[in-house]
Amino acid sequence: MSQRLFEASPVSRLGRCRAFVESLDEVEDLAGVRDVLLPGLAGLLAAHLAVYHEVDRRAGRELALGWPAEVYRAEFLGGYPSVMAQHPIVAYTMALPAVGEPLRTSDLVSRRQWQANPVYREAYHRLEVDDQIAFGATDDGSAFTGISLGRSGRAFTDWERDLVGLLSPQVGRALRRARRSGVAVPALQVAPLVVPTVMGGGGRHRASPTLALPSPRPATAEGDPLTAREREVLRLVAEGRSNARIGRELHLSPKTVETHVAAVFAKLGLAPHPDDNRRVLAALAWLRAG
Repeated sequence: MSQRLFEASPVSRLGRCRAFVESLDEVEDLAGVRDVLLPGLAGLLAAHLAVYHEVDRRAGRELALGWPAEVYRAEFLGGYPSVMAQHPIVAYTMALPAVGEPLRTSDLVSRRQWQANPVYREAYHRLEVDDQIAFGATDDGSAFTGISLGRSGRAFTDWERDLVGLLSPQVGRALRRARRSGVAVPALQVAPLVVPTVMGGGGRHRASPTLALPSPRPATAEGDPLTAREREVLRLVAEGRSNARIGRELHLSPKTVETHVAAVFAKLGLAPHPDDNRRVLAALAWLRAG
């Protein structure tokens, strides 16, 4: 549809874009995001995949609402958590404000580099995503939300990037309205683990309990450099908990939690790096060791 939109007359282009913007009035909750906003935007851009993302930078936690559900499936994303930080767009938005100009994968890497990227090899080749375009809706520093669109074959053009830039304010308003709703919808947690969860509803997001995390190992485990308390902290990091939540659960002060987290990073050899999310890497280390 996007190519036909590009080739259509200016009046026809305007009409299709206007119809999409008008459809956003129907988006009152995250079910509307799933059923109206995502497929409408995908149709306008000839994308076969559209995803709404909620990302917590501090916890390295990402929740996603994908369309169509039969394409954005957990079994296609099993390797994603281990390589999330190497996604060009994710690395960029983890370090810088997400709200701004739309960003394409092809703005950051070549097609060959993208297909050699671990994210593509581990997950996105199954989704048949050869190029993505993404834009942010909200960003409070510790967390951000946004939309990504993916398609196979040809890359997104400059014209399509400009179109997304024009539409993003209206899309952002619809997303903010939807997030205030009390309606919860099924979704996926795609980092630090891939598990079913829910979005919306005004409560805490709860991941499915069907995937049990390993229990802390005994303090005497041979070759384990972590103390018992550090293992407890690491377990909660692996569950996607923030430092504040860890402090509440373990009855520790924020400063003490920060000290334990820093010690875990140091003992696991996770030095600060602009391209890495150390909480995600620490969670993966915990799971591998379990």
